[in-house]
Amino acid sequence: MPNEISAETFLNRNLQLKNSHLGERCFILGNGPSLKTVDFSLLADEFVFTVNFFSFIEGFEKVKTNVHVVVDLAAFNAVGESNDVNFNKVIENFLNIGKQNPIVFIDLEGLPFMQQTGLTSLLNLHYLLRHGTILDNQISIELDKPITSYWNVVQYAIVIAIYMGFKEIYLLGCDGTSVIGTINSALGRSQFDFNLHAYDDEKEERNENIKSPYSLSHCFFCEYCYFLAFEKLFYLCDKVLNVKLVNCSSLTMIDSIPRADLSTILNNKGGGYCNNSILILQHKEFISFKNCNAVNSSYGKAA
Repeated sequence: MPNEISAETFLNRNLQLKNSHLGERCFILGNGPSLKTVDFSLLADEFVFTVNFFSFIEGFEKVKTNVHVVVDLAAFNAVGESNDVNFNKVIENFLNIGKQNPIVFIDLEGLPFMQQTGLTSLLNLHYLLRHGTILDNQISIELDKPITSYWNVVQYAIVIAIYMGFKEIYLLGCDGTSVIGTINSALGRSQFDFNLHAYDDEKEERNENIKSPYSLSHCFFCEYCYFLAFEKLFYLCDKVLNVKLVNCSSLTMIDSIPRADLSTILNNKGGGYCNNSILILQHKEFISFKNCNAVNSSYGKAA
């Protein structure tokens, strides 16, 4: 990993993005199977975040990716152990996404991989440095400093959107399907008919949990942290930063974020979602995170 001086230099580049889209709205596309039901052409004029292997979803080119996020260290072979990631597939995905010239966020530990593959000269790269976890009381969302570690790439995209000043953040394809893989692993199912993503899962990916060396308690703890992170991020947006965070996924297990119908949101640009005719499922009330505060309160203000 780059030394601390180099890390500071890389992270300072993120300052140019702070509040760069103040007061605007954006859509964050996870890769859950519900994304198959979305007509991507409807998002042609929207600011869109995509994640991971989005370019392998049929029709991905109908969406103009403005920001792409990849933080899984396995994608960069930076985990210090062997893994089953197809690195040709990783490179192909970056090249596909790069054709749209988006901002690309990766974990700083992925920098050597990007340099070795020549991708640093082809992509508009920005970097994240992670410290602490969502289990900590304080959430750090300053991208020019180390930020809180999360359990899912969409959660990082939400933090990036907040940093960029967006006031309305709509999620699509955020289904919570990882828990299905955990359950199938527990039941010893090596084959099942449910794809975990909007693209076709490879056989190795479908069965990866079967080979997991981790205990079931560890796996479900990770699922707990996954759902807790969404809960805390909604609290941060709603109670601290006055940012609207809404899940427009047609099917989802994430019940801590208000849901809305995508077509209604698209037909009410500038109108927000705060009325009963737009919300289709009110989020549940959860723990009051009294200590769940951002590092500072400069978001939503002119830089």
